Amino acid sequence: MPDNFKLARVIPVFKKGSRTCSCNYRPILLLSIFNRLLEKLMYKRLINYIEKENIFSEGQFVLLSNHSAVQAGILIIDKIQKAIEKGLYSCGIFLDLSKTLIR
Repeated sequence: MPDNFKLARVIPVFKKGSRTCSCNYRPILLLSIFNRLLEKLMYKRLINYIEKENIFSEGQFVLLSNHSAVQAGILIIDKIQKAIEKGLYSCGIFLDLSKTLIR
C-alpha cells in the first residue's frame, strides 16, 4: 500500500465529563475514501472466509451479522441458570474497557 494511503487525520471527539481532561475524549480517524472502500472490501472478504470456514466460536458475538450484545447476555444467563440447576458454582468476570487508552 502506498505511504500516502497509510496516513489518517486524528480528531478528538468529546464524550462526557470535564472538557479539560484528555481522558474524556476519544480519537476518531479520518481516512481517505480509498482507505474506507479498501477497509470495507477486506472486512467483507475476511468475515465471509471466517464464517465459511467456521472459525468463530459459538460464544463470538462481535463482528458477526445477526448477533448482538443482547444475545450474548441471554447466553450468559442461560449458562448460569443451568449451572445453578446442577448445583454448580458460577463465576463471572466483567471488564469495562470504555476508558482504556491504547498506546
